[in-house]
Amino acid sequence: LAVVQVALEGKISRRAVEAQLARGHRSAGDLIPWTISQQFGDAKFAQLSGARIVRVAVHPSVQGMGYGSRAIELLYRFYNGDMMSLGNGGDEDSDDDDDEASDDDNSDDDSDGDDDSNSNNKNGKKKNGIQAEKVAPRKQLPPLLLPLSDVDAPKLDWIGTSFGLTPQLQKFWNRAGMKMLYTRQTKNELTGEHSAIMLRALPKQSGVDDAWLSAYVSDTKRRFLALLGGPFRDLSIRLAIATLDNMAVSGDSDSDKKRSGIHKKGEITADELTQMITHHDLKRLELYGRNLCDHHLVTDLLPCIARLFFMSRFGDSFNLSSVQSALLCGIGLQNRSIDSMTKELGLPTNQALALFNKAMRKVSIALNTIVEEEEKKALLGGVKRAEVEAKVDKMRDV
Repeated sequence: LAVVQVALEGKISRRAVEAQLARGHRSAGDLIPWTISQQFGDAKFAQLSGARIVRVAVHPSVQGMGYGSRAIELLYRFYNGDMMSLGNGGDEDSDDDDDEASDDDNSDDDSDGDDDSNSNNKNGKKKNGIQAEKVAPRKQLPPLLLPLSDVDAPKLDWIGTSFGLTPQLQKFWNRAGMKMLYTRQTKNELTGEHSAIMLRALPKQSGVDDAWLSAYVSDTKRRFLALLGGPFRDLSIRLAIATLDNMAVSGDSDSDKKRSGIHKKGEITADELTQMITHHDLKRLELYGRNLCDHHLVTDLLPCIARLFFMSRFGDSFNLSSVQSALLCGIGLQNRSIDSMTKELGLPTNQALALFNKAMRKVSIALNTIVEEEEKKALLGGVKRAEVEAKVDKMRDV
């Protein structure tokens, strides 16, 4: 029902990778190792071994029924060492039948060998290899296909794929548990699509720490956000949001972030906020949230606000609806107008502006809360206040 073609890649020496990248070249083959090593400047990735899924073919009569996803999941379990053999070792009758069949094959092979020797003697020349093989039906042949539980899985570090970025394919590989690590900035000349690479780590079989994947995904998301206003401006808003959701790493544990080298920034501090947004900007946001000014007055603040939101710098408790996130991504990151967003989302202009205004109101409240909390810390209270009062009491005696 489904067939998966796989190409094994990787296991490239570090010296070869560094020598090729230093000259700005790369060898043919090993698409994913060379591309990822070049994008992140990390020659160690090419030393890992992996499997690249070239294509997945499903019978036309059962397409769209989940057979392709099931085949990918079984392939992942096979390479990750999760496959188990549930079959029995076989009974004695089958062993006896196999012995009889093998005896018959041996007798047939002997007769074939006699015929070949006679033919060789007649011609005076001895045939070797395939020329000496006689094409004839055989009773017992090795099976063409074997259960995955009966095959020894190679030790791999990752499983990945490369494809043209479309909403359908992105959704399919996202369901397979893969993470986006690379999106080509220029479109393919034939298909008009951006080439993408998605990976999934195989930590159980290889024994290699998979913290590198979280570090790569975090860096990819940061770069993708910066490029949404340029090379990826023509991406549909649904595809852009789906890609950003695939790059989410907020659910990772603190231990994973520590092992991967990612420092969890969490909620933005007041000092960081003042370097991006001034008090006058916060006042403009507050006025727009109260419907006291037009949305054009806060358009210049949207790129900074959008980056903070999609990098989860407003805190884990801050959320926006899917439509509000799409509006913030399209207007703030892709530099699109309200009219183009309403046409793509299929919403009336007044409804889209109302949703956008509610989103900006929530952002304004969240940013003002951060500033207020910082000001409260500067005020004397609790233990600090008691210490100051004690010092003042001592000064009275003087």
